[in-house]
Amino acid sequence: MWHDLRYAVRTLAKSPAFTIVAILALTLGIGANTAIFSIVNGVLLRPMPYRDASKLVRLYETYLPKGEGSVSTLDFRDWREQNRVFDGLAAYHPVSRNLQNAGDAERIPAVEASANLFDLLGAKPIQGRTFLPDEDQPGKPPVVVIGERLWKRRFASDPKLVGSTITLDAQQYAVVGIMPAEFEFPLEAPRADMWALAHLDKPQDANRGSHYLFVVGRLKSELPLAQQQMDDIGRRLAKQYPEKNEGRGVKVTPLSETIVGNVRPTLVLLMGAVGFVLLIACANVANLLLARAAARKKELAVRVALGAGRARLARQFLTESLLLAFAGGAGGFLVALWGADLLVALFGSQLPRLVSVPFDYRVFGFLLLVCLLTGVAFGAAPALAASRTNLLDGLQESGRASSGRGQRRFRSLVVVGEIALALMLTVGAGLLMKTFLSIMHIGSGFVAENVLTAQVSLPHEKYPTAAASSRFYDLVLDRVRGIPGVRAAGWTLALPLQTWGINGDFEIEGRRADKAGKAPFAEFREISPGYFRALGIPVLRGRDFSDQDGQESHLAAIVNQSLANRYYKGRDPIGKRVKVWRDGWAEIVGVVGDVKQAQLNRKTDPEIYIPHRQLDLSAFALPMSLVVSSAKVPPETLTSAIRAAVREVDPDQPIYGVKTMERIVADSVSGRRLYFVLFGVFASIAVVLAAAGIYGVMSYLVTQRTQEIGIRLALGAQQSAIARLVIRQGLWMGLLGVSLGLAGSLALNRLFTGLLYGVKPTDPSILFAVCVFLLAVAIAASYIPARRAMNLDPIETLKDV
Repeated sequence: MWHDLRYAVRTLAKSPAFTIVAILALTLGIGANTAIFSIVNGVLLRPMPYRDASKLVRLYETYLPKGEGSVSTLDFRDWREQNRVFDGLAAYHPVSRNLQNAGDAERIPAVEASANLFDLLGAKPIQGRTFLPDEDQPGKPPVVVIGERLWKRRFASDPKLVGSTITLDAQQYAVVGIMPAEFEFPLEAPRADMWALAHLDKPQDANRGSHYLFVVGRLKSELPLAQQQMDDIGRRLAKQYPEKNEGRGVKVTPLSETIVGNVRPTLVLLMGAVGFVLLIACANVANLLLARAAARKKELAVRVALGAGRARLARQFLTESLLLAFAGGAGGFLVALWGADLLVALFGSQLPRLVSVPFDYRVFGFLLLVCLLTGVAFGAAPALAASRTNLLDGLQESGRASSGRGQRRFRSLVVVGEIALALMLTVGAGLLMKTFLSIMHIGSGFVAENVLTAQVSLPHEKYPTAAASSRFYDLVLDRVRGIPGVRAAGWTLALPLQTWGINGDFEIEGRRADKAGKAPFAEFREISPGYFRALGIPVLRGRDFSDQDGQESHLAAIVNQSLANRYYKGRDPIGKRVKVWRDGWAEIVGVVGDVKQAQLNRKTDPEIYIPHRQLDLSAFALPMSLVVSSAKVPPETLTSAIRAAVREVDPDQPIYGVKTMERIVADSVSGRRLYFVLFGVFASIAVVLAAAGIYGVMSYLVTQRTQEIGIRLALGAQQSAIARLVIRQGLWMGLLGVSLGLAGSLALNRLFTGLLYGVKPTDPSILFAVCVFLLAVAIAASYIPARRAMNLDPIETLKDV
């Protein structure tokens, strides 16, 4: 084997052009596969950072109109007390806190959780301790556990931090522990940097209809048994509390499935697509090796004459192919390092658990396996051809290398397969591109250009009432509107194209109340005057909110067009009244256009807008978003002035999440952009490799038929006829490959259904355009060999006849 390896190195070194082309093709194929697998490994295969993670589950409350959702405090307590299938249940909900220590105030993503969360997860701190069992009881002093990243960034890894206090939302918290950087909970974005105790004694906790908690549990029995018992508990609570729980149930899902279940099919699809690229690369290298084997017939015949057995020759060719594969693997590893980092930087926020890409033993094992399989795959055919070397034919061969008809046919079929695979990838990329363009052309209902947004979250301890928080928002708004270049400004509880909001049942005056699950249902938006103008949302009928819509005035509401169409069916809703959360009847004073609040390609839900002065959500300490429209200046230039305006009102209050609306729109479709870009890259590589394969085969065929072409030219054949002869062969390979690829696309494109919008998997325009494009590529790749054939000198080519 050592002799074979040294001989392979010398042989490949004598053909540098061949060696470089083969290694580059394999580098692209292996590198792309390893990069995507590293992403799959980081998202799907890497174990979650918890003890016995397979036993962890998420518990959702199911509700007919909206599917699965969060849980009320009272329901959580009943679940915990009545079940016998869990070793423990812990509740939590994402929050954020103003950190006022060690420099300027900063908003920190955090989690409020029950005291047993860390014990349930089996997580240990690197310093200090986690929560004690009774620390989440009312009256206990507030404590917090912080993450290692925050400890290093804001506190310079101060070893004395544990046991000291920090200021969060104008309240003192004792730091009791520091969690390691690799600990993540929850695994969904944004990544939390601190964990505080959830004291479940707030006003909303006494309302069984107030759903805001998420629940995680550790199984002590099988999942089906746990689901069965929770179904029983759900039915029992529905009977016991019909006003709030009728129509509600419980769903138990493995924790890993809740995190990665939505992205698993897409990642598997990407692995299949990049596998096609590797197959095309292998096919190209196999064709190169077959041509090289034909050129080495004399050498092989001499070795057979000197006593080399067929197995010995086959082993030599496999050694060369494996050497090429591992050289390509080395280059592919570098490509994977760069590609994976690039994917994380561009699209890490769209994939769960993808803060970084771990190149662990699974990735290196995959790389080794791919190198072995590809080396054997593209080396098998040349090794078989070498083992069948005919001694007499090889020694009697004239100076020009040749191959048998069967080998030429095999090489042509390989290229046909390349074209078919390239077509399937290109069709997939075309469908995703058309989907992306269709979504981007959907009307959002608002104007994103020249709009800046920023979030503010007022601590309940400092702003305990609606009047106090409304005064802060009004003072900030007055100052922001006075900034030069500001056209309009307003506040909202939830920006468009965000993933959360407040929703629930409401009543329509004069309409009989429906049972829970069948009552009118809407999204509720708390806004200030000026919000609609800042985002360019049209007021279709009635009026906008004004400064007169305060706590002392009659309750007012504005509804969107979808609500008016669904519940008023052609009647004018202006002047009619609705009741939201039993807070009293609000008069509808306006109707506005529909706005895409969740996703651009999602149907707009009925919505009710409420003036921020008339809706008391101070107990929830929810963040509000400032929306600022600029007139003649880039919106980003207003950031420092807006920050200064907020500090004038409250020096301890930071703004965070500063983004333009155009960035928010782009982020909302970044997941689809990821798939479109990746498929586009894979399809481009596949087309280039397929074109190279056609060119290689046609060039070889021209070389093999040089004497025949010379005779044709000597007998009076026109150069154009010679060109057509060569191009016709390339076109036939293209037609056969396109036909097979088209059949494959029609069979496999149904896998894209979940990723498509506004386009069918069998879209005829995409299929036709891709077929024509690949046929043009086949003709173009055949043109250069055809030009060489038609320019041959008959006298020179006939010298050896």
